[in-house]
Amino acid sequence: KLREYDVVDHTQSTERESGICYTFITEDGERTFLNLMNAAPTFNLVSAPHHANIIHTSCYEMVGRSDDFILYFQRAKKDGARISLDLASPSTCERIGDNLATILEMTDILFASPEEYEAAIGKPFITYDKHPFRHRVMCLKFGKEGSLVITDGHSIPISVVPTTVVNTNGAGDSYAAGFLRRYVLGDRYVDCGKYGSEIASRVVGQVGACLPFTK
Repeated sequence: KLREYDVVDHTQSTERESGICYTFITEDGERTFLNLMNAAPTFNLVSAPHHANIIHTSCYEMVGRSDDFILYFQRAKKDGARISLDLASPSTCERIGDNLATILEMTDILFASPEEYEAAIGKPFITYDKHPFRHRVMCLKFGKEGSLVITDGHSIPISVVPTTVVNTNGAGDSYAAGFLRRYVLGDRYVDCGKYGSEIASRVVGQVGACLPFTK
């Protein structure tokens, strides 16, 4: 898909089996994952690209190798990159442990659900003034109740785009993709959030998390 869409492919070759993600979809459209990481933890961060406007990843990739990611982020930020992070799940945050505080200090754009936020920060989100990273950008996601874009002294509510939910697989990733797309174009935060919500709505309204490619 990357090559089809003219996106530079940084996949690294390996003799180990590729990772597998089993996704269970229940009748209400919700999903649960079971991951077999296989070759994924062997991805070489030393040779990974770090000259970028934004580097986006999630806590899933950091389990068992958060020290490596801290060094990678330090190198990337030295070269001017901004770090975008999705907290992935409460249990994943807990598995990373003490290093997560260091990673959050390096994060410029954070995507989280309320449960993930509490697992990572150690307390629930209450108001902007009590948020420990007020100078950063954070998207707090509430599922069908929309989201909050929190930055610059403001908490900006973002509504969902109504759709018929087929399954929620990829909702968070597609929200982040839409938000970051508008962010790199220099759009207002409210427009970044609205576009993220639009893309997420399109994804949850279909089978599969990959939208048809259009130029």
